[in-house]
Amino acid sequence: MKRIFGGFAAYFWVLVALLPVMILRDFTPDNELRYLSIADEALREGNWLAFTNHGMPYADKPPLYIWIVMLGKTIFGYHCMWFLSLFSLIPAFVIAEVMGRWAAPDLGREFNTEAKLLLLSCGLFTATAVVLRMDMLMTMWIVIALWTFYSMYHERERRLGTPMIKARWRWLFPVWVFLGVFTKGPMGILIPLVSIFVFLGLKRRLGYMGLAWGWRTWLVLAVLCALWFGGVYLEGGYEYLDNLLVHQTVDRAVNAFHHQRPFWYYLAAIWYCFLPWVFLIIGMVVVGLARRQHWLTDRLRLFLATGLSTIVLLSCISSKIQIYMLPAYPFFVYYAAAYAWHYRGSRLAALSITLPAVVLCVAGVSLWFVSGMEGMEMLRHPLVYVAGGALAVCCAIGILFMWRGRDIGYGVRWISLGLFLMIFTAGFAVPDYNKYIGYGEMSGQAVSLREKTGAKGYYVYKVRRPENMDVYIGERPRELPEDAVAPYDSLPPGRWIVMTPVGEKSKFKYRYIKECGPYAVIATEGAEKTPEMR
Repeated sequence: MKRIFGGFAAYFWVLVALLPVMILRDFTPDNELRYLSIADEALREGNWLAFTNHGMPYADKPPLYIWIVMLGKTIFGYHCMWFLSLFSLIPAFVIAEVMGRWAAPDLGREFNTEAKLLLLSCGLFTATAVVLRMDMLMTMWIVIALWTFYSMYHERERRLGTPMIKARWRWLFPVWVFLGVFTKGPMGILIPLVSIFVFLGLKRRLGYMGLAWGWRTWLVLAVLCALWFGGVYLEGGYEYLDNLLVHQTVDRAVNAFHHQRPFWYYLAAIWYCFLPWVFLIIGMVVVGLARRQHWLTDRLRLFLATGLSTIVLLSCISSKIQIYMLPAYPFFVYYAAAYAWHYRGSRLAALSITLPAVVLCVAGVSLWFVSGMEGMEMLRHPLVYVAGGALAVCCAIGILFMWRGRDIGYGVRWISLGLFLMIFTAGFAVPDYNKYIGYGEMSGQAVSLREKTGAKGYYVYKVRRPENMDVYIGERPRELPEDAVAPYDSLPPGRWIVMTPVGEKSKFKYRYIKECGPYAVIATEGAEKTPEMR
């Protein structure tokens, strides 16, 4: 088992496990489909810095990720899921590798593999490795920036304060910070800035702030930001620039217009976002805080300062969702792994892994019984049963070996194997669930039905976030008012394609109907049937 996951082999097996999902999954309507629609519009209009979504300014995100989506469309001629997923998965691998090399002196050779698996199989981190978002990419730049800072700090300390710091580190640090900002926004600069300030404050070395945040950093950031903002102004004008710099930063931080949550939101979210390793991670963080002088190196101090200050910083911002915590994940996990290595034979450490492993084991077995209950029809799939069985067996073996060998490494390896086997097996069932995930299958039915019937266009009724379906159907569908008592009467004369939940189909008079999971695709009355429909 150790050899299977050792070195770079862990990345290969994780890639294999996630590949079915990366290839077979449909795009989700909330964010992924919107990014594709924005990229399509940018390619049509020739925009590179000031984007629009159906003609409306879209200054929510910096341009780097949209450029990646545009690149994929240019290369393949269509939006390729596996290609775009790589820009979440590869950054996840880079983060794990950088953190592993950085933390190696505190982990011991024999626990580096376990630390890597702890990160790659840690709840939200695993999910974000395949979701089409820019969070993992920003986290990668932040990790590399802080690693660069630590290299400068370590060199300064090793040389007893003399300024013999490699010049490339001083110039690369602001580049990594800017790339973080250029990927997701202000967090790309705030997290490194606050983390380094807290760390140096704890070390009573605030005079070292100039190592990372000296004139070179501010000069590089000023030049790069000036080029970016100048291009935005030339392409989008003052209003777009104000939207980018004020509305999407200050306004969102002070009084969020989306995802407004209380201050303590992340303290509650941690308990399920760090599964299945939540008790081990939080337990080791508590142990580290209680024994702050024991095994606590400067490296671990920086990890702890980054993790805690990131949570506090995010808690002070009005807009909150779980995925915003992603930059704290690598530092919490590797800080906990460094302590877990010393406590790998501890019964309490084993118990912190056993409890969630038992839950996973029971959950895997219970799929066979829960799927027979009313409302659980979606679980009735042979591959889902196999995936649950694989998870249960691996968790059971991991618990047995861990308690027999008095080493939590067995538990980490076997439970991680079970999780990735589950993902790999269930991934082949994804095509059967795409109708519930996205709008690709429904849109395909709509396009086919329009070709058969000669319908004039598309309408949607009570479909969530339908505006970006233009990626599939070539135009934005019109929306019928959800409060309409008789939505059919709101349609203009002629035949139309209407997409609506199955439960709403009775509100329409139709000549032809095709059900697609939870939705119905309707060709309304308005013309005689074509020969193809008879």
